[in-house]
Amino acid sequence: MNDALLCTCSSILLLIYSPFLCHTQDGSHLICTQPVVDKGRCKAGVVLSHTFELKNVGQELLVIRRVESACGCIKLAVGAQELRGGEITALTVEIATLTQPDGLQRWPIRLYYQSPSDEKAARERTLELAIQARIVREVDIQPSRLVISTRGATKHTITITDHRPRTFTIRRISSVSPFVTATILKHADSRHEIMVQVQDQLPEGEHDGSVSIWTDDAEYREIRIPVLILRQPNKQVVWTPDEVIFYLQSGQPSSQLVQIRSLTAEPVRIVNAVSDHPAVQVKFPQESRRMTAVRISVSPATVSTSGTALVRVELSKPRAETLLIPIRWAFSNPKR
Repeated sequence: MNDALLCTCSSILLLIYSPFLCHTQDGSHLICTQPVVDKGRCKAGVVLSHTFELKNVGQELLVIRRVESACGCIKLAVGAQELRGGEITALTVEIATLTQPDGLQRWPIRLYYQSPSDEKAARERTLELAIQARIVREVDIQPSRLVISTRGATKHTITITDHRPRTFTIRRISSVSPFVTATILKHADSRHEIMVQVQDQLPEGEHDGSVSIWTDDAEYREIRIPVLILRQPNKQVVWTPDEVIFYLQSGQPSSQLVQIRSLTAEPVRIVNAVSDHPAVQVKFPQESRRMTAVRISVSPATVSTSGTALVRVELSKPRAETLLIPIRWAFSNPKR
């Protein structure tokens, strides 16, 4: 009986620690003692943060090449990227929970690293990490993510509705970009309107203009709203619609076309079109045309709640540039 119990316990321990044993067998020496973290109940809108401790338990120098996550809501920051034997570094993760659906969510993170011997063999090793939490929504923010494509100064409004009996008061608002200002436009007991202004001095290219709203509520000390801004050069193409909205029916896939037209003698040439959400699929033609289109599809089988995504369309003609197309979906028909 004791032998059987010992055998069972050994099997369970082997199953639990098999990922770490595999790392040891392939020569990997970068470990995290707690690779999966459960943050418990988290309120939507609150910034979820965690710091992983990474240690080189081998003798070789290890170089962290990059850290990746499939979700655009995550910010990753690594401390020391070169670790000698026994040295420790930190990976700090911040998750903007505002765009996440309610319920249990999991955010996988993959870290790529090499030793000198790996570089000679042209291979990388990986370390898998993850954070999970149960998202609870009490505060509604529309839009939950602001995507701005502009060729000059522009303004946009964000509406915040606090559904709780005792609502918070906004203390201050700030943006990570010096070219973005955010101010309170209207204020009521449970409803706030925030004006986000992009200055004309914003350089061309893609910019993070995320807005942080600081309140007097300890549970909502900082609400961070993702704001992505693309300052376009002089217009050479136009596309319609600017934003794609899906009203999904259970079990019925839905798709829409976004037309792209050249304003010059040069045709439009799409080299790539991708979405930052696995539920959104994008197809595009290979040939160049004066007017072309990308087909964007959302499958209800892969989503259970309303959500947002961002599609990036990369052009090589009429010139090299990237178009940003916001995507939204909901499981209800628009009101007539």
